[in-house]
Amino acid sequence: MPKKQTKKDKLEALATRELPANLQSKLYAVRAAINDLKTEAETHEVFREFSPDGRFLGDIGELIAKIFFGVTLTVKQQKGHDATEAEVDGVASVKSGRKVEVKLRSRSTNIEFSTKQEMILVIYVSPKTLKWGEVCNGPGVKLLGDAKEKQGKFHTDCHKLMAAQQNVTAAERLKYAAS
Repeated sequence: MPKKQTKKDKLEALATRELPANLQSKLYAVRAAINDLKTEAETHEVFREFSPDGRFLGDIGELIAKIFFGVTLTVKQQKGHDATEAEVDGVASVKSGRKVEVKLRSRSTNIEFSTKQEMILVIYVSPKTLKWGEVCNGPGVKLLGDAKEKQGKFHTDCHKLMAAQQNVTAAERLKYAAS
């Protein structure tokens, strides 16, 4: 009895045309770089796909959150949160265990959240320098207070989040765990 063709199998069956050699070689280089990134991430116990689609930046954001804020990433990606707050320097935070939604932006500044999560961490990576910084870090209720709600989702942008960050105290933020 033949194996039933999956949706992914059907898409793969469409991919029969060769790309120009110079483009194909660049895509092979991207795939090799992604495999190297996955291997490096695994040394930090981050097991993500880093697939070259919309998830790629999200996976990088989660890796940054794990390395620099010590969050505990969910084993399986979940809607609404990516991690929980963890211990910093071996000392549990009084508010340890808060759910954290991690977002990363590089070009677009628009952001959509499915919930006003306990904690929100938005990271910006410069496409020019590949350096990163925090857009915001704190309680979702406070940071998304002015977000527009549309069809059960909260819409805002990096600039509004940076302004809202001014009202977040140091005690409300995720602690920086690494240098």
